[in-house]
Amino acid sequence: MKKIITKKYIGWGKLSKKFLTKKYYTDQKTKIKKSILDLLEETSKNFMQIINDDEYNFQKMISEYNNLETNKKINYKLVENLVTSPSTKRGIYQALKLVKEITDYIGYDPEYIVIEMPRGNETKQRKIDKKKYLTKLYEVSKNNIENYKKLSNELKSYEKIETQKIFLYFIQEGKSLYSGKPLNINDLSSYEIDHIIPKTLIKDDSIDNKALVLREENQAKGANYTIPKKYIDLNKKWWEHLKKIKLISAKKFYNLTRKEYKQEDIDGFINRQLVETRQITKHVANILDNIYKTTKIIYLNADLPHNYREKFELYKFRIINNYHHAHDAYLAAVLGEYKEKYLKRDLNYELIKEFNSKLLENKDYKNLKYGYVINSLDSNLNKIINKITQMEFKGETGKIIFNAEEFNKRIFNNLYRNDILISRKTEIRNGKFYKETIWAHNDIKIKSAIPRKGNLNPKLYGFYSELKPSYLSLVKYKDKNYLIGIPIMCSNKNKKIEYITNYLKCNTEDLEILINRIPFYTMIEYKNQKVYLTGSGELMNAYELKIPKEKMIKWKYTLNLILNNKKIPQINQEPLLTENEISNQTNEIIEYLLSLEEQVPLYKKSIQKIKCININDLDIENRKKLIIELFKMLSSSKLNADLKFIGGTSREGRLTFSNIEHACIINKSISGLKELKNEF
Repeated sequence: MKKIITKKYIGWGKLSKKFLTKKYYTDQKTKIKKSILDLLEETSKNFMQIINDDEYNFQKMISEYNNLETNKKINYKLVENLVTSPSTKRGIYQALKLVKEITDYIGYDPEYIVIEMPRGNETKQRKIDKKKYLTKLYEVSKNNIENYKKLSNELKSYEKIETQKIFLYFIQEGKSLYSGKPLNINDLSSYEIDHIIPKTLIKDDSIDNKALVLREENQAKGANYTIPKKYIDLNKKWWEHLKKIKLISAKKFYNLTRKEYKQEDIDGFINRQLVETRQITKHVANILDNIYKTTKIIYLNADLPHNYREKFELYKFRIINNYHHAHDAYLAAVLGEYKEKYLKRDLNYELIKEFNSKLLENKDYKNLKYGYVINSLDSNLNKIINKITQMEFKGETGKIIFNAEEFNKRIFNNLYRNDILISRKTEIRNGKFYKETIWAHNDIKIKSAIPRKGNLNPKLYGFYSELKPSYLSLVKYKDKNYLIGIPIMCSNKNKKIEYITNYLKCNTEDLEILINRIPFYTMIEYKNQKVYLTGSGELMNAYELKIPKEKMIKWKYTLNLILNNKKIPQINQEPLLTENEISNQTNEIIEYLLSLEEQVPLYKKSIQKIKCININDLDIENRKKLIIELFKMLSSSKLNADLKFIGGTSREGRLTFSNIEHACIINKSISGLKELKNEF
């Protein structure tokens, strides 16, 4: 009997014979043309490294092959064949339409378009259970691990491996990685985690770049890029042993045993921080490049805006409003421009080494753990960075030197702006007709019973429930307007009319359909508040919560503590805010949020209920909880507030309607620059 084996491959695109075998690259030494397959065979590089290597220039070949005759026509066919998920394709298509609308509005093509794909979009990895991972490694290599019995017993004593120090302790066989001296698992706080490749050069917080060492060993390494020679000579064989039994990777072993960093190494570290290498990004760039012929397309590594925010304490609060999306786009754009105008210049590598040494030696320089690219924007280092990157160029008024302070000030001001246009993608839904749970016949009391088959009596054979709506229709009956959710299964015109007449219990001739299809997430102004239609009888707040700049600056550490669960930063081992200051700020934040009732009249009753409570009677933890729940209620999202702990409901702020007779429909363009209002 034949056995058919099926395999599911994830993340691979179409690799044609022509693409793999075309002799495109010319070897400069031999002048022999080579294909991707040739290079895979002759070099140690993998497929992605080869097609993204500037030396081979296969990206140009891909661009030439994928050249599109678009004539600036944007349609879904442009993204249909991209090798990525349907949701990512939809996002890319929306972005293309947005760029088209903005360029049409301003009347000319932009100088730059910066592409930043979401971090980790295509390389989502399942989190490993570190305890299971270590237990398995130890079991496989128990005859080769020094002090196996002791280490194994220590490992068994942990229910979970929750800190990096503990994990490093076990993959280093309980010893300092630099000297090989035994470590005490009960005193890990006295040891330090060193970055093998310095943080001032590249931000790499992976286990592959970390070593648990004695404090004096970390100090001995100091400003050096490489591990001191005495440690390499002493421990190379032991590191080889760790690599062999897979406690450390080949990459980590290589970086531990490096004797020097060449100019091309430093160049590689810096470029790695700048360049986005994922193939999907290149495909999007090709599309844009062929639509906007005079525009420079810039790739930006998504880690840069994230690291910039961290370094300069420009925290992101997703729950407050949707402005962070615009702020992220702006930050990507200016960092992309910075990369293009300045960081592509020839670098003075000797000065980079000097720069690194000064940073590590000088205790006045703080917060420099984000790699060379983001550190280069530190205004305290502006002079030496200008020398390293030779950031002088001739302008209309003579020589201009890059001014990091002005650059950062502009970003700071823009990332606190509240005058931002917000638009949301509307949707006509399709898919399942109803909830697929089959209810028993004795549950017929449930409304909207749907027969399992056309002629089967629900009272005898059971039924489905909850018809799934596709869109809303505005219907007029007896001089009253009704917003009715039309089920997916009633897309046929006759079925739709039948459904509406049954819903309103009326005759067909008495009906007038004013608006045939209103997509979900259409914005309406209802009872003096802007909301989105999210379901047949459901609404969602569309008001974007605005907190003035001066308040955000004052409260940012407290908000970061409450909303992002991040510790208050310290200076000289003292937190920037005392417990009393945090307590006072929680009161201020609550008072401010409760003062917004006029802006959100649909939440007036909920806010007034909360105002009846004496906030000072709540302890600090319940005040923090109240702040989180208030943001949930007031934000433009489907989140509801759980206020049971102060006598409210578990779904405070939920917006529903049985019917909306009078409102104003607001149809927005994709950019929000244009809108059309339609009252009913």
